[in-house]
Amino acid sequence: MRRAGIALGSNLGDRAAHLRLATAFLASLHCGPATDFLVSPVYETEPDGCAPGTPAFLNAVAEISTELPPALLLEALRGHESASGRPADREKNSSRPIDLDILYIDDRVINTTPLAVPHPRAAGRAFVMVPLADIAPDRKLPGIPGTVASIAAAMPRTGLRRTDISLAPPPGSFPERAEWIARKAAGHRPATLTAYDFPMARILDGLGLDFLLVGDSLGMVQLGRPDTTSVTMAEMLHHTRAVAAGARFTPVVADLPAGSCGSSADALANARALREAGAGAVKIEGGSEIVPHISALVHDGIPVVGHLGMLPQRVREEGGYRIKGKSGEEAARLVSDALAVQEVGASAVVLELVHAATAEMVTRALEIPTIGIGSGESCDGRILVTNDLLGLSPWFRPGFARPAANLAAGILRAAAGFRDGIRPPAD
Repeated sequence: MRRAGIALGSNLGDRAAHLRLATAFLASLHCGPATDFLVSPVYETEPDGCAPGTPAFLNAVAEISTELPPALLLEALRGHESASGRPADREKNSSRPIDLDILYIDDRVINTTPLAVPHPRAAGRAFVMVPLADIAPDRKLPGIPGTVASIAAAMPRTGLRRTDISLAPPPGSFPERAEWIARKAAGHRPATLTAYDFPMARILDGLGLDFLLVGDSLGMVQLGRPDTTSVTMAEMLHHTRAVAAGARFTPVVADLPAGSCGSSADALANARALREAGAGAVKIEGGSEIVPHISALVHDGIPVVGHLGMLPQRVREEGGYRIKGKSGEEAARLVSDALAVQEVGASAVVLELVHAATAEMVTRALEIPTIGIGSGESCDGRILVTNDLLGLSPWFRPGFARPAANLAAGILRAAAGFRDGIRPPAD
């Protein structure tokens, strides 16, 4: 394990967004506990040594723990720069959407092409040393006299302004119910995605999502089943443990699967097991009929996310998937169920395949946030199956899902390249 300091800079496009995405990438490289992932405040700085008219930079510094050897760490950082749109030629002092420089790796001295550690110009740059002093004031760079704090204190800060932009990932615990209510009142829009395994959780962790859902949709997405109804508690525990191992900054919510809540005692025992597996909260499907179960969980100190509208665990009973809340009677029942779920202490409620106008009615009626999936634009926030977002399941796509990537095609290209490198295709 090595401690590495990484300088971040951006002066093209949405600078703060580039820094946030780079910070999330660094979080995925970080191998230690969340408390050991350090990110400085963000400073706006005038360009140093750049052509006249060059836009101002946003700069920050992060310190991570990594198991990557120096050459592979550099390769990973260059890969992120390239994926973010930085040209491969890396022209010196040019504008760039993101710049990631290794400042130090423990107390090592490395002089190779293209890596020099400690960074040969770090100690002369206020936009590096000042933010570094915010997170590692007592660190000493090999061959450079004084601590980081003493070096930074002696530097002029002309053209350097601290901003209120925060890059630090939020705490990984599931928020108290009162916090969910306060966030809704302040206009916060929850954004969350599913995760079913360690790699996806590790990649998404640190991105600032409100939580990662270990959904019983894993039955379809991961296990190839026609629906969620056969997912077992053992399977939910298995996948929850895997996701919790990768999610150090982001709360994890796990579904109580079909058949796990036959009674309040069953619901409580199974929710406790999911919590022991690493879930910060549980999600449970149903309305007024499961109010006693939700009450039992909340009184035991287990946060609960409700789930109304289309209930996948009852898809066979209902004869398929359909939009709920189209009729006045259905809409009134959904509002009533949502209020009942709120009354007994749920922190939030997922609305799946609810008619848009009804979803808006429910959202307006509740203090707690609604998180929609296929339920229009009026919910407080939104959740999506990550495979649908990334185009990882080309054989199936819900009508409401709009893939933002086509990773299935990329996987095919990479695998074909591997195959052809071993066994070139015949003419």
